[in-house]
Amino acid sequence: MVAFSLGNIIGSGILILPAVTASMGGGLTPLIWLLGGVMLLPVVVVYSILAKMYPVVGSKVRFVNATHVEYWRPP
Repeated sequence: MVAFSLGNIIGSGILILPAVTASMGGGLTPLIWLLGGVMLLPVVVVYSILAKMYPVVGSKVRFVNATHVEYWRPP
């Protein structure tokens, strides 16, 4: 679940970011990646809590509806 959520958050940028990070961070690149992963941890936790609250198909779209549409009810 964590890998799936992180892949959805980062998207296709994961294929380009290692080269950019290495060119900008130099020897600190592993530390930068670790720090980025720790910073994303709260987002992953919230996503997993929402998945537990609304176990429906199309969860990414349904989460937005549940939090931003006034009359939405889970099926």
